[in-house]
Amino acid sequence: MPNPAPIFKELKCYENDRMLPGCLLEKEVCCSRVSTGLQLVLKLLSKGGAMETGTIVETLKKCELFNHLAEDELHSIAQMGKIEVYHPGDELFQQGSVGAKLYILSQGHISLYRKMHLGKSRKGTIHVYDAREGPRRRLLGGWAALIGERHVQMCTARCDSPSKVVSIPTGQLRLFMEKDLEIRVKILEKLVLLLRDRLESSYSAMETL
Repeated sequence: MPNPAPIFKELKCYENDRMLPGCLLEKEVCCSRVSTGLQLVLKLLSKGGAMETGTIVETLKKCELFNHLAEDELHSIAQMGKIEVYHPGDELFQQGSVGAKLYILSQGHISLYRKMHLGKSRKGTIHVYDAREGPRRRLLGGWAALIGERHVQMCTARCDSPSKVVSIPTGQLRLFMEKDLEIRVKILEKLVLLLRDRLESSYSAMETL
């Protein structure tokens, strides 16, 4: 987003209808410039916010939990989200922490790791999943909070490259779902199906051990 700071660099203002020390502009000229500057800043902020909302909506469309929702429903959820930027090695969350957000990869590469006990005081770390850019994006984070349960992260999510993710506070999304029965049913039905698929994948992985 363009930096609005230079707009105000040369502007002076009045305080209690009195010129502040150092102001070289007549009152009417000063106030006119300030008004113009504020309008430009608001326009820039509005444009930047619209661009971010559009990016969030496009990411939601690729997410397994939201890709069946209508356009207006996606826009409502997008208003709750924001884009977070991470560097290689940064962690979105750690195994054992309490999850209060949902994460969806927008750009980059994120890996999930899980620490395990291997017996006789031995511990190891296994690679669980790779989240990469693609037509379908996996939901990461505290999904259990959507049904009012405390969500303890089962894995650590670590960035393998510069990454951007859409984050949505689960508490805020849950309140939104409680006010709209139709969207609540849509999201929870899809969540049940996703959990079923993940359980089946887990059992298939165990059978190959």
